[in-house]
Amino acid sequence: MSELVMLDFDGVIADSLDVTVAAQVAVMTAYGFPQLATADALLRMVEDNWFAGLRALGVPEAAGPEIDEFIARALAAGEFGPFPDIPHVVGRLGARHEVVVVTSNRGDIVEGFLARYRIGGVGSVLGNEVATSKVEKIDLARRRHASADGGWYVGDTVGDVAEARAAGARVVAATWGWHSRERLERAMPDHVAATPADLLALLDA
Repeated sequence: MSELVMLDFDGVIADSLDVTVAAQVAVMTAYGFPQLATADALLRMVEDNWFAGLRALGVPEAAGPEIDEFIARALAAGEFGPFPDIPHVVGRLGARHEVVVVTSNRGDIVEGFLARYRIGGVGSVLGNEVATSKVEKIDLARRRHASADGGWYVGDTVGDVAEARAAGARVVAATWGWHSRERLERAMPDHVAATPADLLALLDA
């Protein structure tokens, strides 16, 4: 049976932690927020919605687009790529299900990444230009695809788990991404996937 399968981008499809840390360090330092210019700060922020965290800490809105531009330049330079087996797994899922990327990243960056690394099977991308809340984007994906049962969301952070659950999706925590398995399990996802191939066992059986 075809279902709605929503995938996070950073940490699920793209091995992008290092470049995202570099982007946050550069931009937060430039804006005078040295306490946010570390890998640990980034990983703490994605225990919730990253954009909401920036707003709560008084970071100017312009910082987000500057981080996007840093990541876009890194993509153009080929500085990050997909996790092993992800192109195959996403293609297989897309052959059977409606696959949507729901991400905090900018949509054109994701689309460029998918094209660069020849990752097929993705029907659409809902990036931060659509909304900064993943709850809103998951709800939009469900409406577009007439998914009565909430669909599946695959994410790699505690914030992903929380937002997907708030949106009524079934949640798969991907442990190859940004947050550790232990950290993710404390957030109580519906399922835990240790490798991309585990997604096929769960969603493509």
